[in-house]
Amino acid sequence: MKLKTIPICIGLSLAMLGCGGGGSTGGGGADLGLYITDDLNTGFDHVWVKVEHVSLTGQFGQVTVFDDPAGVPVDLLSLHDSGGPLFLFLTGRAIPTQVFTSVQVTLDKDVVLFPTGATTGQNDVFDSSGPTSKTFDIPITGQRFSPGKQAMVLDFDLSQWTVANGIVTVPQSGLTKRDDHPSLHDLHRHHRGEYHGTISTLAGVAPDQTFTLKFGSGQVSVAVDSTTVIIDGNGGNPVLSNNQRVEVEGVVDPATQVLQAFKVRIDDADEDQEQDVLGTASNANSGAGTFDVSVDQARGFVPDEATAHVTTSSNTVFLSHHGIVLSATDFFALLGSETPQSVEVEGLYDAASNTIAAQRIHIETEGDDNDGVEIRGGVSSFDASAHTLAIAPTEWEGFLFQGLDPIQVTTQTGTHYRVGDADSTQDTFFAALTAGATVRAEGTFDSSARTLAATDLRIDTGGGGH
Repeated sequence: MKLKTIPICIGLSLAMLGCGGGGSTGGGGADLGLYITDDLNTGFDHVWVKVEHVSLTGQFGQVTVFDDPAGVPVDLLSLHDSGGPLFLFLTGRAIPTQVFTSVQVTLDKDVVLFPTGATTGQNDVFDSSGPTSKTFDIPITGQRFSPGKQAMVLDFDLSQWTVANGIVTVPQSGLTKRDDHPSLHDLHRHHRGEYHGTISTLAGVAPDQTFTLKFGSGQVSVAVDSTTVIIDGNGGNPVLSNNQRVEVEGVVDPATQVLQAFKVRIDDADEDQEQDVLGTASNANSGAGTFDVSVDQARGFVPDEATAHVTTSSNTVFLSHHGIVLSATDFFALLGSETPQSVEVEGLYDAASNTIAAQRIHIETEGDDNDGVEIRGGVSSFDASAHTLAIAPTEWEGFLFQGLDPIQVTTQTGTHYRVGDADSTQDTFFAALTAGATVRAEGTFDSSARTLAATDLRIDTGGGGH
C-alpha cells in the first residue's frame, strides 16, 4: 500500500549558508540548523521514526551535522495541522566552507505506523536496512556554504513510499532536496521542540537572559524573558548559571538562529536513563495514584501504543504550569477538572507493561487553576489600610529572580488568607502581620513592575505545609 499524500521535509535552515554551484575553498563557515516537517496523511494517525545521523559529503570529506546514536523519536504526523507543514528544529552545527555534493540521513531501521483509528502500532522496517539503521543518500548539486542566512530543505515525500509485508520501501523520489520551503520563515509554522543540554556563555539580567545550549553534536543560542516559564525540577529556587543542565522548550527563528524559550527546566541530574512523554491525561485514579497519557511526543523510546499508563509514588514531584510544587491531592484534583490537562511525564518507561514510573510530572496546560508563581521570605514593609506588603524572597518558584529589592505584593477580591494553617480574613491577616514575619505569597508576577498580585497569602508560624 502507498503512504499517500505525506510529503515529509527535513529543513536545514542554514544561518550563514549561501547556495550556488562552483568551487569553494577555505575560510569562514556556516551555522546550520536542522528541521523536520510533515504534510497531511489520510491513511495513518502516527508515523514514528528515530533520527540518528545527518551528514554532508563535500570536496574535503564528510561533515557531521547531527548525531545521536540512540536516535531522536519523532512522530512525523505531529508536524502537520490544518494550516499545512510544521517545522521542528533538531540541532545547530558549525559547517566549514566547501562544496557539498550529497546529504546522508540515517534513521533507525524500525518504523512504527498507526493506521487511522488504531491504538496499537504496526512495527515495520525500511527495506535494505543494515542491522540497526537505514541510510538515505541524497545527491545535491554544488551546494556551497558562505556567509548569509538561508535555508535548505530535505523533502520526504511519503506519497512515494510503499508498505508491503512489513517492509517500507522508499524510492529516490521519496527523499529529495529543496533550497527552501515557503513556510519555514513563518514562526507560527514551527513546532515547539524540547532540547536537553548544558548552559554556557550566560549573559543578561533576569528575567531577560541569553545563553548557548550545548547538546549532543550541536548547540543553539537561547533567549529567555518574562514570558518564559522557569522551573527548578528539584523544587529549589530557579536561577540559571553556566554549566547547568537544563531542558528548554521553544522554537528557533531561522532568520536569527535563536531559540525563544517558552519553558526552561533546571535539573542538574543526568537524565540519559530517563524517558518522557507529552500528551493529554485521562482516566485519573487519585486513590491508586495512576492515570493514562496520550503519547503526542516521546523522548527516549518509540511507542507501540497511542496511550501510555503512568504510575506515581511518594517520590514523584508534581509541578504546576509555572513550576509551583503541588501536592498529589492538588495534582489529581486538576486532572479531575473539566479542563483537559496536557502533562509532561518524566521517569522510567517499561515497554512490556507500557507504563512510565513517574519521577516528575509537569502540568503543561495554561489556566487559572495552575498558573502563577510563588515566593517566600521576610516582610520588609506593609500597609494594613492599603492591604499591600513587600517581601524579600529567600525562596521562589515559577520565574527568574535576580536582585536584592523586595517584591511588592498586592491583594484583590478573592485573595485567600491564612495565618499558619488556619484560614483568615483580610483584616485578621494584616492585624497579625509584623515586619520580618515570614510570608508565602502565590499569584501572578509582573516582572516589569516587580509586583505580585496575590491569590494566596500565608503567614508562616512554624508549622503546616505548602
